[in-house]
Amino acid sequence: MRVLYFGTYERNYPRNAQVISALRTAGVEVVEHHEPVYEARRDNWAVRWTVALRLFVAEMRLRYSSHDAFDVVLVGYPGHFDVPHARRVAGKRPLVFNPLISLHDTLVGDRSRYREGRFTARILWVIDRRALRTPDLVVADTEANAEFLAEVGDLPRERVQVCLVGAEDRLFHAGWRPDEPFRVLLLPLLYGPRDAHGIVLIIEDMTDLRHSEAFSAYLGRIVAGLMNEVYILDPDTLRFRMVNDDVVDLYGRVPTGTVVVVSN
Repeated sequence: MRVLYFGTYERNYPRNAQVISALRTAGVEVVEHHEPVYEARRDNWAVRWTVALRLFVAEMRLRYSSHDAFDVVLVGYPGHFDVPHARRVAGKRPLVFNPLISLHDTLVGDRSRYREGRFTARILWVIDRRALRTPDLVVADTEANAEFLAEVGDLPRERVQVCLVGAEDRLFHAGWRPDEPFRVLLLPLLYGPRDAHGIVLIIEDMTDLRHSEAFSAYLGRIVAGLMNEVYILDPDTLRFRMVNDDVVDLYGRVPTGTVVVVSN
């Protein structure tokens, strides 16, 4: 099988990287038609004319693109504006959309960029509906989000399937071997009723290795490779020990003594 991964999707975003990696691991040939728009900044949901201009140029390129040697077209996140062009490219072949979010829910509900009922909010709702109703299949990251996306698109539930969100092997693997095993507690931070946008990591039941420079460097490499906000707490005091720079961007400051890791 040959999959055409298509659109303005953010190539390095975990959801896209995981889907492409998993497909290739399963023996699926993945070819990409990628028009970069969102890679220039990490705060992709900030409303800027430069982003709008890049998006307009990218959509024009997608509109006049042509492909033939594929079995399925898959539109990655965030590809809501790409779906109509993908439908044209796919023709009678299957079209799959991996949206991750609703634009209206994210920009109006979670991020409060626009007020409910305003013209822009209504336009986002229309874009969501079109993007969800056009494909043959929508893929969500959780059962709860699948129910929500089916409701937004007024779709039969069977047209929204679930591929659980995961972690890249290049970041999370058996690379640390302390003298004694340790456990971690992962707590997702919820900005909205459905979306997890950060992780709290509490390290417990470790030897003094958890205070070593080598282990701190190991954690730093993981934190630097993640796309969302990450908070690492000391298990004894529950005070912040390490965060990535996304946390500083979000809150403006962090407690004194906290190590800030610059993301890759």
